[in-house]
Parts: sequence; C-alpha cells; structure tokens
Amino acid sequence: MRLIYFLSLATIVYVNFLGLTLAGGRILPAGAIARAGAVIGVCAAAFFFEHFIGFGQVQWLLPPLTIASGFIVWRHRHDLLQRSTLVAEAAFVVAVGYGLCWKLAFPQIVESFDELSDVHLVANYMTGERLPPVDMWLPWQHLDYYYAFQHYAAGLFGRITGLGAGASFNVAAALLSGLVIALAWDFLESFSLRLPAKLLAIVCFAVGGTGLSPLFHLIAAPGGFFSAEAAHDAVLHNSRFIGWFEEKTASGLWRSLSPEPTVAGLQLPIETFGQQFPIGGFHAPLSGFLFLVLALAIIARLALRPTCKSQLEFLLGASVPLTICANAWVFPLQAILVGSWKLWDIGTAPLRELRFSITGFAAGLIAILPFLAGFAIHGHGISLVRVQPGQHSPWLQFLLLHWPLILAGLLAPFAGRQRGLALRFAAIFLPLLAATELLNAFDGAYGGDFVRFNPALKWWGWIFTGGFLALSTCLLASGRRLVSWVGAGSLILVSLFAVDLGSYFALRPKPYLGQLNGEGFYAADPANARLLAYLKNAANGLVLENVYDDSPKDTGIYGSLSGKPDLIGVPWILQVWDNRLTELPGLAANVGRFYRGQIPAALDFLGGFNVRYVVWSVRESTDLANWSAIDQAIEAHYAWMEFSATPDRHVGLWVRRP
Repeated sequence: MRLIYFLSLATIVYVNFLGLTLAGGRILPAGAIARAGAVIGVCAAAFFFEHFIGFGQVQWLLPPLTIASGFIVWRHRHDLLQRSTLVAEAAFVVAVGYGLCWKLAFPQIVESFDELSDVHLVANYMTGERLPPVDMWLPWQHLDYYYAFQHYAAGLFGRITGLGAGASFNVAAALLSGLVIALAWDFLESFSLRLPAKLLAIVCFAVGGTGLSPLFHLIAAPGGFFSAEAAHDAVLHNSRFIGWFEEKTASGLWRSLSPEPTVAGLQLPIETFGQQFPIGGFHAPLSGFLFLVLALAIIARLALRPTCKSQLEFLLGASVPLTICANAWVFPLQAILVGSWKLWDIGTAPLRELRFSITGFAAGLIAILPFLAGFAIHGHGISLVRVQPGQHSPWLQFLLLHWPLILAGLLAPFAGRQRGLALRFAAIFLPLLAATELLNAFDGAYGGDFVRFNPALKWWGWIFTGGFLALSTCLLASGRRLVSWVGAGSLILVSLFAVDLGSYFALRPKPYLGQLNGEGFYAADPANARLLAYLKNAANGLVLENVYDDSPKDTGIYGSLSGKPDLIGVPWILQVWDNRLTELPGLAANVGRFYRGQIPAALDFLGGFNVRYVVWSVRESTDLANWSAIDQAIEAHYAWMEFSATPDRHVGLWVRRP
C-alpha cells in the first residue's frame, strides 16, 4: 500500500510539474528553463505574499492544481510528441530519479552534513504562518537571520502534498537537484554536440568530483580500492582535502611530493554539485547551483539559439537578487556572472534587452524586500578582507583541486568556433578563482584554522562547477579535434569520481532503505518510534529535549520531525547561524542540569518557558536514577507517558497536565 501511495503521489507531482513547464513554455523556451522559471516564479510570489498573510495549510490546493495541470497537459498534448519536449522531460525525470535513488538508499536524517539543521529549516516553513516564521529551535524569536528561499519552497511543497518535514526534505532535495541537472542538459543542447559528448558532460556534472578525483588513489595510502573504507575516504577527501588529508591517509609518494602531507591548520573544503548527493543534505548551495546553471542556460540560449530574448533577459536579471535569499554567499558571484555578461553586450545588443534585464532585477528585488527587511538587520554581517599571509592555499593542493578548470580556461583561445564564448567564460571564472586567494569574506562565525572555511566551501564549489561545465562544453564544441579530445579527457578524469561514488553507494550500509520520512534512525527503537508518532499527532506545544555534546547531535529532532517548537535546538549550530545569542550557553547549561536532575525548582524552569512536552528518548532510557529524580520533581504538573515495554528502562514523555 505504501508503494501504491508514493507512486500515485509521484505521478500527481509530475503532472503538476509538467503543467507548470507547459504553461511556462508559453513565455519562455519550452523545457528546462520554462520549468525552472515557472517553479521559481510560483515560489517567489508565494514567498512574497506570505510575508503579509500566512496561507496556512494548503493541502486542499492539490486537487484543483492537479486538475488544472491535467487540463494544460491535455491542451498541449501535441507538444509532448516533439523531440525537444520528450528529451527535456526525459532529462528531468532521469535526473530526479537519480536524486531519489540516493534519498531512498540513505533517507536518515542525522547531524552529519547538516541534515538535521536543514530539516529544522524546512519544518519552520511548514506551519503556514506569516513569514518570517517563529524559529522552532529558539521560539522566542523569528527565523529572519538565515537564508530561506530553498527551505521555504520545500515547506510549501510539503504543505501542498501533505508530506511531513522529513519527507519534504528528502523529496525536495531530489526535485531541486533534478531541476539543476535538467538545466545543465539544456545548456549542453544549445551547442552543436553529438549525443556521446553531451552524455559525457552531463555525467561529469552530475557525478563528477574535483581535479583530485583521478589522483586520490595515487596519493592515498594503499588499501582496498573497492571497499567501503576506501570509498568513504575518496568521497570525503574530494571535498575535504586541504586541511583534512591526514598523514595516515597519505601514501609515500604524496609525502615525497609535499613537505606538509597533513596540511595541518588551514581547512579549505570544496563541494561541487556532484558531491551534494553523498553528502545527503539540503543545504543552500543547492539553490545556488540552481541559479548558476539557470544563468548559464540562458546565456547559452541568448548566444547560440536566440528565442524569447526579452523574457530570457528578464529571468536572467531576476536571478541575481533572488540569490540573496537562496544562498547569500554566492550573490556577488552571480552578480559578477550576469553583470559581466551584460557589460559585454552593451553596444552589441539592443538597449531594450538591457532594460528587460534591469526590469527583471527590480522585480526579483521587490519579491525579496519583505525578507530583506529582517535579514538585513539580523543576518550575518559579512566583510571582505584581504587574505593574510599564512592563509593562502598550499599551491600544490590548490592545483590538484582546480587543474581541470584552469586547464579548460587556458585552452579557451583555442576553442575554435566557440572561441568568443569560451573567452568570455574564462574571463569570468578564472579571475573569480584567483580572487578567492586574494579576498576572504569574514562573517564572524569562524576563526583560526577555519578563517577561510565558509568562503572556500561556498565559492570554490560554485566556481569550479559552473566554470568547468561552461568551458569544457566550449572545448567539446570547438570543432578542433585536439582541443575536443583534451576537453573530453578532462571530463573523463573528473568523472572517475563516479567509481568511488558507486562504491560508496553500493557498500555503505542501508538500514533505513526506503523510509523517506527520514525518521528511520530515531524510529529504529519501537518505543522511540511510538514517542515520535505520539508527538506528531499531539496538540501543539513547546518541546524540551536534552542537549548533547557528543555525536550525533540529536537535540531538536523530535520537535522538527513532529512540527512543534523546541525550547532549544543544537546550540553550536545556532551559534554559527547567529553569534549574538548570548543567552544560549546559559540555557543549554540549564537544560543539561535539568536532565541530570540537578536543577533547583524544576517546575519553575519548565513553567517559565511554558514547556508542554518533556522528551525522555532512547538515549536517556537506561538512566533510571535521573528519570526518577525528574519525575518526582515535576509530577505535580506533568504526567508521565511510557512507551517502553521493558521494565529496566524508560522511553516516553512528560506531558503537562490540563
């Protein structure tokens, strides 16, 4: 029955996406750009209006929307038989299917690569209240200090389809990555490439790593190539290389090449688009990639297949301000990409096209103004500073990561019939890469060894993914055999990451296969599963959960997955998001003392925050002494609800008495 339900829901969701695509195709070029433009337009409009009035629970919209989409599909049924439409839809379906394979295999939500914090962000937007919503990890304030658009869209999707926060998190990640891959395919379609070349480029984009991909097993200590440990190391170090490549992992060859094999100190990560799948989160870089590849697809259309130019210029301009609320870190990069392109067009393109881009920028800015009203005040202040001596990347490690992009950029003058386009892309992406070694964006969140952590993580992945896709495609389409071969060879080498990715997928344990709600890790214990099920169906109220110092950081999960606010979420994540929360250390300490049965006047502590539910999860279940101390202290106002059938442990909730 569960399979029938999800297949039926998947069909309904696809019909709605197809209807949006065909409706958007009346204005924009049919296919990926129309689909992405329509989805972004609908979400941006809802995002704008919900800052004035919350729409509430809108699951009732699903039937009329599906009927309307079905009508649009029927009206345009003849268009579905066109080759371009079939190819575009096939690319989207395959791309979403690829993302779903990862999510079905590894749906569990734990705090390893921001999964827990991401599902918390999605849960904040599922209440349907006026935006910005109450921060469900610190419910005495609003969530207006963090970028929001991607998680809002996932929450809106969950509210329409009736999915919970965990399922919305997993399914929305697959849909968003599908939109990005489909746009990359549309970008490739603009070039006169044969099918094998397009397939090679899209595979590299979707499953490729970095320049380290073909070299890792040469510089890593010998081990089983096809083993879970080797695959884990390869996947990890393709993104976490500089500052993480430990001496025990390094081979003798690497130690002979590098005077500092451990690169102790400075930690500089990179996350390309292909690395988002094993990471498994739903973090803001995904929507940054969406606007990046949307801009590239539009640029390729305008340069090589000029149709609907005014509409495309409008959407290109709108992509810049929308990046602020999607992934503010890459806003300056998106602005440079689009702005540089428009500057080159001055004097060669009609002035009205520039006016449409400016109009699109203004429309996008107006759409996010309500969001900016809070974000500009409460969000992280970011200052550009010069990279100090001793903070630069070790040159050998830098080249190992980025050599494919650098090589493709240096070959741009030899790109034959795509020389002009290649030179433009090289003049954008190579200086951006060089600038990351000159400028650092400091937001106060990190220091010491992590002083360049955020800029490297956010900027390098964006620059490498977009630049290598754009430049390698120009080399493939150059019409010069040697240049095309070099481009294809680079793509193949970067795509070797797929071998380790495949090993990682195949050999990593899958204990929660198919549990798209993301609760498998916490519902593995039957008593804990019943606790979570009760909370999901209980009346709304504040939840108190223990604060942990070890991994996994489970604080806040029961509230987020049940759609209820927590007194406190994961403290270290909250402090990274907003370092002005001076009350957080004291509150976290008091929560710890409460769970150890050491806080005086426990009832006053709970009553002061109006706590309705106190969680005693499987992690505390064997701590019988502290359970007894807490029960005696609060039993006058809180009734214990037991979910464990075993006498030597407790799993359940204290529920405030009426």
